[in-house]
Amino acid sequence: MSAFIEQWQDWHANRERELADPYGWLALVSLEWLTDVPATYPAAPGVWWQDADAAYVDPQGAELSYQGEPITGVQHFELVNSGAGTRVSTSDVEVEVARRSGYLIRVHSPKAPALSEFRGVPTYQPDPNWVITGTFEPFAEPRPTTVGAVTPGLNHVYQAPGLVRFEHDGTEHTLTASTGRPATASTSCSPTPPAGSPPTRRTAPWPPPNLPPTAPSPSTSTARSTSPAPSPTSPPAHYHPRGTTCPSR
Repeated sequence: MSAFIEQWQDWHANRERELADPYGWLALVSLEWLTDVPATYPAAPGVWWQDADAAYVDPQGAELSYQGEPITGVQHFELVNSGAGTRVSTSDVEVEVARRSGYLIRVHSPKAPALSEFRGVPTYQPDPNWVITGTFEPFAEPRPTTVGAVTPGLNHVYQAPGLVRFEHDGTEHTLTASTGRPATASTSCSPTPPAGSPPTRRTAPWPPPNLPPTAPSPSTSTARSTSPAPSPTSPPAHYHPRGTTCPSR
């Protein structure tokens, strides 16, 4: 077995472990957009609302905890737009609070049907022929880049550190890079998806470039990427499409 196939199998097994997390994405049972009127929601204990700056929860007798401490009064959450969320715990669910223009709450339950029915992610067999070398070209400074989301009409703005250029079958392709998990991956989005379809997420197992805040001129470094238009008969298995918009949350 080649080192490439072993790496891919390790990545795939880790991806399935993440999906099987009892409070992960497959545990999602509800999503609610908060308003400025305090309200209750069937799957989320407590009373929830938002204003222009923050989201709020009042336990109203429910046993809620945040960062290991019980919530005994009104708790506020002031988050960065399109940034990481935070979670409130109860005895049997976790309520994720996130900011996507406005604030929303997502309830994760270990009893979610999608989680109990999960039997793994079907994939193509990994094919080393789809490992393509590209060149990373950093911007002088990160550029705000707007991408779509799963929710219609919702956009995210992310900081793009540069471009990845590569050639396939005599044609040059360009991907816009965005930072992924530190020291393990970078995510790239195709800027020109087929008509009617969203950009596709690819993950490349090379450390994100350690770029200074500003650079006098772009430089190049070598990275890996894939064709932006895989087909069912020739999938880029190493950089397996996640089947979502990029970014999707």
